Parts: sequence; structure tokens; C-alpha cells
Amino acid sequence: MSTIYVVGTPIGNLGDISGRAIEILGSVNTVFAEDTRVTRKLFSHFGIQSKLISYNENNAANRTNAVLEELENGDIAITTDAGTPLISDPGSALIKAIDQNGHNIVSVPGPSAVTAAISMSPFQIDRFAFLGFVPRQKSEMERTLIKYDSLGIPLVFFDSPRRIKTFLRHLDSINPDRRIMIAREMTKLHEERYVGTVAEALNHFDKPIGEFTIILEGETSIDSEVSEKTISNRITDLSRSGWSARDISIEIASNYGLSKRNAYKMTLHQLKTSTNTED
Repeated sequence: MSTIYVVGTPIGNLGDISGRAIEILGSVNTVFAEDTRVTRKLFSHFGIQSKLISYNENNAANRTNAVLEELENGDIAITTDAGTPLISDPGSALIKAIDQNGHNIVSVPGPSAVTAAISMSPFQIDRFAFLGFVPRQKSEMERTLIKYDSLGIPLVFFDSPRRIKTFLRHLDSINPDRRIMIAREMTKLHEERYVGTVAEALNHFDKPIGEFTIILEGETSIDSEVSEKTISNRITDLSRSGWSARDISIEIASNYGLSKRNAYKMTLHQLKTSTNTED
């Protein structure tokens, strides 16, 4: 049986590609690339002559058979435009199909924006949740934060320059003092690492440019002199009345003398608990 190599490529600086990755990409019959135009520049730089075929979210459903046919003729590789394939890129269905057909699957580790960012994190990062690109809708942003902030661990997101301010504004409306690290254009000429509060980040990235990896500090335990049961019951009542997590947190912060930060933590915790109970 043949082998498909899942090859990590540079996220910016071409010097980050491994010697093994160059060797594999040059030795296989075919390379399936997210965008052949981008990968062709990489090939040109390193003198790689392998055949390129596109494989991306727009054609993935129709390209599985083509991949399997190429595997019948010998080893192949798959790459993304930048970083490691299958991380916020299509490919899991393809890997499943290859498994079912008995071919070998081998990883050729390489750069990843996720691991690059967490290696620079000022937050405790022995555990974290990678959540891909920030949801487009504010309601989905809210549901995502409710679900994962209750874990109390850092949350890692990707975001684009067109949308990052929307996300920062949403975070600022909930808890402007929450700590955040933002890595921009990693390994590229204008690379930037920023650490501060959400409010400070919103001001700093007034005209965002480049690709962003965001790490939110994990939310910690709740401290309050008010009876948690009383507040929890109030949160549940407001939620059942159709209130959003943001509005609930503002309400209980005002009525029970809690900081916005702690009010939001308690709201997330209670809504998560209520959801699990209903399930």
C-alpha cells in the first residue's frame, strides 16, 4: 500500500520548513495543496518538481476519489497554505477514506500557528482549548464562551483582520479587564506579540492588519460574599426569560455588587450547569 504524508509548511518564514518536509515533498508523485499557487512559490524556492493538485474546502467532496487514485500509483502528500493540514482546514473525511482503503498515513510535523502562539503565552498553558476561527455571529460567540469558559483554561482562536475588532468589542462588553495575548503575522516581517487586557487590545488594534492568533486567559473560580444559590437561581430565571449571558451578567453585577468579571464567570458557570442538567 502507498503512503500519504501530512506535511506541515511554514506559516511565514520559509526557513522554518524542515529538511524532511523538503525531501518528502520532492520525492512523492503528487502533492495535494490547499492553493496550488501558494504552494508553487514554496516549490520554486526549494526546487521541488512534484505534481500539484488543489484540495480545499471548495472541492474536498469531489477530490477524495482523485486522491485515492493517486495513491494507487504511489506515495503522495497533502499540505495547506501555511502550517499543519487539518488544523482549521478540511481533511478529516479524506483521512478517514484513506484509512478505509488500507493506505498508510504519516505525519511530517512542521509549523503551526497554534503551537507557535502558546509557546509565547504568559498564561498557564498545560491545558487549553483550541476553537478554530472565531464564530461570525455574536450569538455563536456567546454560546462558545459559555461552553468553554466554564473549563477555566485558556482559549485559543484564529481571527482575520476584518473581524477581530468585532470579537474584541464583544469581549470588552463582557469583561474588559480579561487578559489576552494576540500574536499577529507570526514569523513574518511585521510579527507582533501583544499582551494586555481586552480593553487595551481593542484600543491597540485600531486598524488591524494580518492574520491573528488569540489566547484568552482562562477564567478562574468565583468569589462572592453573596449566596451563590441566590445568584444562581436569579441567573436561571433570567435565562429562561430569554436574557443573553451578557445582559444577565450586567444585571447580577449591578444587583449583587459583583465585579463584571466575577458576574460573567458566575453566569457562564450557571448556564453551563443548567444546560448539562437539561441534557
